[in-house]
Amino acid sequence: MKTQRKAPAFGIVGTPTETAVAPGGQRQAVDPATHGFVPRERLRTDRAGADPVLDTAVEAARRGDWRTVTATLEPARPDPDRYFRLVADLADLAVEDESWLYAWLDGAPEDANAWCVHAHALVRLAWRLRTAAPAPDVLPEQWKGFLRVLNQAPEAAERAAKLDPGLAAPWISLMSCAQGLDWDHDRFRGIWAEVVSRGPHSVAVHQRALQYWLPRWHGSDELTAGFVADTVDRAAPGSLLTGIRLEYLFMERVPTSDPQRSAFLRGTELGQALDAALADLAAAPAGHPYQARHRHWLAYFLTKAGRYPEAIEQFRAVDGFAGAWPWELFTDAAGTFAATRAEAILGSG
Repeated sequence: MKTQRKAPAFGIVGTPTETAVAPGGQRQAVDPATHGFVPRERLRTDRAGADPVLDTAVEAARRGDWRTVTATLEPARPDPDRYFRLVADLADLAVEDESWLYAWLDGAPEDANAWCVHAHALVRLAWRLRTAAPAPDVLPEQWKGFLRVLNQAPEAAERAAKLDPGLAAPWISLMSCAQGLDWDHDRFRGIWAEVVSRGPHSVAVHQRALQYWLPRWHGSDELTAGFVADTVDRAAPGSLLTGIRLEYLFMERVPTSDPQRSAFLRGTELGQALDAALADLAAAPAGHPYQARHRHWLAYFLTKAGRYPEAIEQFRAVDGFAGAWPWELFTDAAGTFAATRAEAILGSG
């Protein structure tokens, strides 16, 4: 098995109070309320941003009202990203309590929506059983549970794909299976051809493919860099696919030691990626399902690049929410979000 994504080697992890290093080198506390921000203890780490449609679906699922869940999913079908975001969050809910999902599968066995959620719930459960630990630290019983559950996901995903051939979501789940079950490049490329034909500008599709091609999984530095370059070159303005490059830079390009790290964060490569990501955001339609997640990446990297006023703008846009990458990749998502925000506040004066 390949190792899970590496832990970030920079940033503030688990800071107990909202503090940051001021320009003079001294650590200072920041009162977010003074600057109009939600304090750390009220940050939501279950969402990237407000989503009333998702709230409706989740509340219905908790009541066991799967008919409202599927009715909520139906209008999202034409948008692969919007649909997958709903499926993914409902899958997380099913991992905690699957009774409503099984009632849905029993009550509507030919509903592709139910099978999409079921397939991705199996994926999410499998990765939870494995844990995010590096491969050498995963216990034998964790590997056993991971493989047992993940091996059930392809059948559910394939059933969803047969019930509704136009959906990208089942193929996204199959890409997760390819990553965890060590499927070879040819098999993965076959899945890629299917999913990209259904979501050529889908952020979710490209995020999942990026994970497969990382050197720590099934790719190499060359394959990963090539995939990212091709993604950015093909991206339509406003698609928010420039966020894939920010994700790649975070995981693969930022040096692990000073002063190389500081030079990179203030350097040309990141600067150009940030400018492109900002232009992409400006062109994105209102309500793009990955808009909030794109802003979280911008808030983080703009702060680290010393572009504090621009970072503050992004923090204001996602105020109250810290349930997104990069924060979730740290030990304490809310703590890292709050500390990075404090850094931006102090830096901007």
